[in-house]
Amino acid sequence: MMDSNPGLSHDDADRGISATGYEMQAGAKPSDHVRVQETNAETPEYSGVDYTCEDQADMRRLGKKQELRRNFRFTSILGFVSIAMGTWEVILSATAGGLTNGGTGGMVWMFVGSYFCFGTIVLSLAEMSSMAPTAGGQYHWASEFAPRSQQKFISYISGWMSTLSWQCGTCSGMFLLGTQVQGLIALTHDSYSAQPWQGYLFVILMVSIGLTFNTVLAKQLPLIEAIILIFHIFGWATVLIVLWVLSPKNSAHHVFTSFENEGRWSSIGLSMLVGQVTSIYGLIGSDGAA
Repeated sequence: MMDSNPGLSHDDADRGISATGYEMQAGAKPSDHVRVQETNAETPEYSGVDYTCEDQADMRRLGKKQELRRNFRFTSILGFVSIAMGTWEVILSATAGGLTNGGTGGMVWMFVGSYFCFGTIVLSLAEMSSMAPTAGGQYHWASEFAPRSQQKFISYISGWMSTLSWQCGTCSGMFLLGTQVQGLIALTHDSYSAQPWQGYLFVILMVSIGLTFNTVLAKQLPLIEAIILIFHIFGWATVLIVLWVLSPKNSAHHVFTSFENEGRWSSIGLSMLVGQVTSIYGLIGSDGAA
């Protein structure tokens, strides 16, 4: 007798997966490759130190086999995203553009606007991540959810845009770190004369350290990022308290309503858009967890 559900093997039935476990998505055609499947992931075959029962349930639902180790949990993922975004660290080092083009009011309000715009992107990524939690991220979702005739092209473009953006982000981050180290040396040693080629060597040093962490110490990354998350939180509190107590004070009216166009753009609106790079710089990398 032919099996009434060809997608379900007898082994699956023995493991407790019901014959009604396979369900086509709403509105999907029989030829569509995305399907929803229930699974009993509590068996030893689908549990282990490198993945969770939920991981295996997701993989079975997507019709895929888990190939990668699960090294990250919630805390380490949060630490990774905090490191990737930089948030307050980046804002401290990149305020010049926003203050020059927009002033304090322009920088504050552009940050608020950028926050809500980025929020819509993050919510969309969270929705897709809950539907298809795979390591591929954006390029996989572009393939899964795009029209069949355009899946390959959209996935290819999405994958390369993601790759190039992470490469550029890594370069800018390492450049900031290297030049900040050089700046600290120049600040604390009056006899030191900073040279451009020395700054380049500091950048190479930062790149080498990052490479070491992501290769030789790759298995320790979750622990390292959890530790850095602690420094990230307490560092923010320390800087906030010091600035609150020791820095000069401006009135709230000046902070929120003072707009400047020191870049001499044609309008204050255009100047604020140019200075928006400061607020955006503190928000990029929010897709890292996806």
